[in-house]
Order: sequence, then C-alpha cells, then structure tokens
Amino acid sequence: MKKMILATAFAMAVVLSMSAQLSFSVNAGMADDVLVSKWTVDGKDKTQSENMSGAYLGFTTSYELVPGVAINSVMQVKYLFSLDEVNATPTRTEQVKQARNILSLEMPLRASYYYKVGDVGMFVYAGPVFEIGLINNQVTPADSDDPKIVSYYGDDSPMKRYDMRMGGGVGLTYKNFLLKGGYDFGLLDRSNHEDVSFHTRGLKVGLGYTF
Repeated sequence: MKKMILATAFAMAVVLSMSAQLSFSVNAGMADDVLVSKWTVDGKDKTQSENMSGAYLGFTTSYELVPGVAINSVMQVKYLFSLDEVNATPTRTEQVKQARNILSLEMPLRASYYYKVGDVGMFVYAGPVFEIGLINNQVTPADSDDPKIVSYYGDDSPMKRYDMRMGGGVGLTYKNFLLKGGYDFGLLDRSNHEDVSFHTRGLKVGLGYTF
C-alpha cells in the first residue's frame, strides 16, 4: 500500500513538472523595512519602531501549473540604508552622523493567480519569505576616515541573521512589463536578548520584465 501511494505521488509530481510552463522575470524597486522593538520597564510595555529604506533586485522563476495558477521561486538582494544625527557621546551634545547599512539575501516562495485580457493582466500572490542577513553595520561617525563600526550580527550582537515572513501583494502587467507591490510580516523574533523582542515587516514596490 505504501509503495502504491509513493508511486502515485511520484507520478503526479512528474506530470506536474512536465505540464508546468516556465517563465522568468527580472524585478527591481523600492524596499522599506520597519524593525519593531518591544520590551517591558516597571511592568509597562514599551515599543519602538526603526524605519529604513533602500532598494532590491531580484530574479523570479515561475512555474505555471494550470492556466492562471503558478508557483514563483524568487532570489533577490535587498539593501537598506539610513543616516541620522546623534550625540557624539551620552554626556556630550555635539552631533555626529551615524550610518546604518543592511544587506540581505531574500528567497520568497509565492503562489499566484493571474488573469489576463489582451495585453493587460493583473495578478495576486501570497506566501513565505526566507531571509538571510549578510551585513548589518552601524558606522559612527559616518563621515570619518576612522569610524567605529558595530555589527548587529554575531554571537554577542543584538540581532539574529535569519528571518521568515509571510505576506502577499498585487500587480499589473502590460505585455512583458509588470508593476507590483506587496507587504510582508515577520514571524520570528530576531532578538538575541530575552528581555527584548525584534520583529520586522517590509513594503516593496517595483517594476519587472518577463522573458
């Protein structure tokens, strides 16, 4: 019985892979992330949000299983940057520039539904996003020849490299061009400290070309 079930599952997988139509697209656009920190002081919950903007560049492979329904495997690089004025030290009011640089590798896996009339179409998509943090540095002062660089990743650092998000979005197509936007919510606590939690969420809006 088990052999029959395995054989049937294998046959279905082969049929789906043979019937799936492949397409590829290149996507680029604006990325905006928010890191939400939560902790408790004297029995009161505190929340702080840190916003960072940047850009992303990705490559998508789409497997159309049946007309209009597809699985989309994405590989994309995201870069975020911020520049702020902060006190030079806790006891000095002199202001210095502090920069933050974040580079991540994201691997979204999306299910999508596509409806097309002539050259114009629209689609919706949803699914998880797996993220690996490559660089997350704070540079102070940002305009110095010898700045202090602090990494947010590592054994003794504030944040974990890995994240998983869930979300979706919508898009429009015209011939081979596409415009899309989506939002993802972080599911994992990325904090390395027990008394503080970090959750991320992100917005992306971009253009693409399918070939």
